[in-house]
Amino acid sequence: MDFEKVQLEERLKEVEKKMKLTNLVNTPAMLVIVLGGFSIFSERTQALHPLLADASLVNTALIIALPWTAICTFKTVKLAIESNKLIKQLSL
Repeated sequence: MDFEKVQLEERLKEVEKKMKLTNLVNTPAMLVIVLGGFSIFSERTQALHPLLADASLVNTALIIALPWTAICTFKTVKLAIESNKLIKQLSL
């Protein structure tokens, strides 16, 4: 039984490491989405940066960032579910 518990703990550490990495990879896409939203809904877009005034650039960035974030979110949810299962198994 000790061997199984060690394996579960190692798998939990691995899952948590993957979650951190996925969140790190997701950060740039979230920043692009925030800046794109600012550009779309703000009247003074050049106050932050001149490139935000270019609608085609902003739309292209959002077209890339939104699926990227969706994929990262899906992976994070899968890993969170697995993490919860492992934590429940360890607590038994």
